[in-house]
Amino acid sequence: MDNNSSKIESLIKQGIRIPCPHGVVIDPSAELGEGTVIYPCTIIKEGCVTGKNCEIGPCTVLYKTRVGDGSVLDCVHSEEAVVGSGVT
Repeated sequence: MDNNSSKIESLIKQGIRIPCPHGVVIDPSAELGEGTVIYPCTIIKEGCVTGKNCEIGPCTVLYKTRVGDGSVLDCVHSEEAVVGSGVT
């Protein structure tokens, strides 16, 4: 099992929903909040943190990005950014 598969398996056990893990890449350093959903074709690179109950993807790339609770990012490319809570 590669690092990405291990990370995804670990997140699913923690209650993160990843309905279609194929095509999802999550860096081992990423921290995802409880209740968060990660959709297909999403890449979460190093230095990313999400709050609780976020929806990330599909087709989203995050790098060194912090996402507040309850935010929804759909088809977003974000680098070194802070996204507030409740952003859609």
